[in-house]
Amino acid sequence: MSLAYRFFVAGILFALTGMSLGTYMGTVHDFTFAPVHAHINLVGWVTFFLFGLFYRGDVPAARSLVAEAHFLCAVLGGILLPAGIVGAVTENAPLALAIIPGTLLTLASMALFLAVVARSWNRARSVSRAPRREIAEATA
Repeated sequence: MSLAYRFFVAGILFALTGMSLGTYMGTVHDFTFAPVHAHINLVGWVTFFLFGLFYRGDVPAARSLVAEAHFLCAVLGGILLPAGIVGAVTENAPLALAIIPGTLLTLASMALFLAVVARSWNRARSVSRAPRREIAEATA
């Protein structure tokens, strides 16, 4: 399965989880886990779907090892961060510790995505400039 579709599937799984939690909270009228719900939907569903759209549009970028590392960090961060928030909300100190690696992995995944986008941009710039250089050299 392509990296884009792996991001899409993971994002949809996060969305289903976040929506289920939201439905549960609304049913029992207890919104204690609202921060968890929000992070699952934003860090999971929204960012994963946007990552998938980028990789679907830039297939060469999706074939890099950095992109694979991006996916791994994003998934682990997307799981650990909300789990840590559950621990913080329920005052479960051992589970709350998951916030630290979850946050760091989520930040690392975004930094890796920046690296992928920058490489893609540089690749696109070099391709778009290549014909101009050849024309300039031919006319000089």
